[in-house]
Amino acid sequence: GSIIFAKGVDSSMISTNGTTHSYSFTVTATKEDYTFGGWLIGGSGTEITSATVNLSTLFTGDYTVTLYAHWIPIGYTIIYNPNGGSGSQTQTVTSETTVTLDSTYSGLRDGYIFIGWNTKNDGTGTHYATGQVCTFGLESGSTVILFAQWIRPSYSGSLTIGST
Repeated sequence: GSIIFAKGVDSSMISTNGTTHSYSFTVTATKEDYTFGGWLIGGSGTEITSATVNLSTLFTGDYTVTLYAHWIPIGYTIIYNPNGGSGSQTQTVTSETTVTLDSTYSGLRDGYIFIGWNTKNDGTGTHYATGQVCTFGLESGSTVILFAQWIRPSYSGSLTIGST
């Protein structure tokens, strides 16, 4: 039998021990922001969820098998803290992509207007608008907390009391 490794795996990632119809190999590499999820066999998509595979237990006779490494993106979580308002929520994002910040936030705070998000509750961190596309560059499995930012509207004008 023979094994063909598809893109995502090269021979430097594999250690093999085998005889005519028995191969056993282990992934020794990592891929940043991914977890190894096993192997996918050929076009069938049959999944083997172990890092070590002995093909002689799957096939008999002469065979050629193409194995694809199944890399699963590890995500991070964004927590939207209402920071004195109502309506906290979370968003899970895969590490390999940019994220569009939630644009549906409908939290309220009496006497205030919501103006966006910040990495610090007092507004001294990085400001983000709702719906903004950004990349946080976090390590996989991390959590980022964004705090709602509020302003109290100011009014100007005059008020006359007691006039007739």
